[in-house]
Amino acid sequence: MEAEEKQEGLRPLEEQRQQEEYSLMELFHFESEIQERTRKQQDQQKEQAKLQKEENRDRWRNLCYITQNQRFSKPWVSSYFKNIPMYIYCQPIVQASQRVKNRKI
Repeated sequence: MEAEEKQEGLRPLEEQRQQEEYSLMELFHFESEIQERTRKQQDQQKEQAKLQKEENRDRWRNLCYITQNQRFSKPWVSSYFKNIPMYIYCQPIVQASQRVKNRKI
């Protein structure tokens, strides 16, 4: 009889231990899922940053190429007004806008 009473007294403890083990396994599973999600997000962010960096490099190369071409080649413009001197066409737009600013001052 004493053995049966001990077993009955241990049953709630055994059930509680099993519930705790189950909850710990659930927590471990949730943590592993969260870690996997964050790892995937970080990988995606790294990949996006890498693509953005490469795109920026391409844009910078293209910009440098365009500016070099504008430095070394003479601009060619055809116009209906043939008597306008060529140096007007050769002036950069930035200098023309600076002249306008100087006139206003």
